[in-house]
Amino acid sequence: MPEFWEVTQQVLGEVITSPALTEKLLSKPPFRFVHDIVMSLAQTYGFAGGLVEGAERDAKSFVDKEQKIQFLEKIILMVEQVLGSKLAVKASKITSGSEMEKTNDSLQALARAARTPKEGWTKAEEQVLTMTGSQTTKVSTSSSAVDKEAKEMGTKDEPQDPSSPTTPSSRKEKKEKKEKEEKEEKKEAEE
Repeated sequence: MPEFWEVTQQVLGEVITSPALTEKLLSKPPFRFVHDIVMSLAQTYGFAGGLVEGAERDAKSFVDKEQKIQFLEKIILMVEQVLGSKLAVKASKITSGSEMEKTNDSLQALARAARTPKEGWTKAEEQVLTMTGSQTTKVSTSSSAVDKEAKEMGTKDEPQDPSSPTTPSSRKEKKEKKEKEEKEEKKEAEE
């Protein structure tokens, strides 16, 4: 019976040529390796390309564990939406390097999802963006990135603390608040 990582090596090897799928990396996949696999699929097939934008394309831009977890949660949700089944892995377990077999199972699921018809990806990306309440995970805390995100959320005038990134739940709340205000304005305009 093959080792758990050998199955991943075979399945992923059918869809990507880089990064190198070595025993060392697959037996305990580090975040950078998982990120490189996601980026390879995004560049080669376009899979999850709508979820990964800007600074997220560079693994070096992830400076803390929370940013890595948010990125991985989006990818896990995307795979779940495309395949229609829940993955057993948690993003926090991937970043901590524990549950290597479940991480490998999720990499195999990622490869299967990337082979599905592309039409389903767009719908899945939209669902993930709705579920996470954001368009991208914020990994850059430069003032221009903060200003851009604030403008997109309609919160440009609110004070922003660039050292404290916005969580997906607070972005979702702001988005819902903005949509509610727009509906009320539209309703008032019709009256």
